[in-house]
Amino acid sequence: MVVTRVLLLRDLEMNRAVLIQSQTIMAKGQSSEQVLSQIINRVAQASEREPDLRDLLKQYHIHIKDRTLPLTAPAAKGGY
Repeated sequence: MVVTRVLLLRDLEMNRAVLIQSQTIMAKGQSSEQVLSQIINRVAQASEREPDLRDLLKQYHIHIKDRTLPLTAPAAKGGY
């Protein structure tokens, strides 16, 4: 009975550690998504004001369809 309890406690601690790691990864991912969204908004705004930037984005087949979504570019065209 004591051995079973020790094994269960050890398993519980390992599961807690995995949960904490998962939560940390999720928080970082959400933060990165917010930063990327801000960058997309700034690039979109700047491309509306700056013809050279707009032309450069077109040259590399980069289109901003929705400012809340990542930049899209045809995979076959490359350019990165």
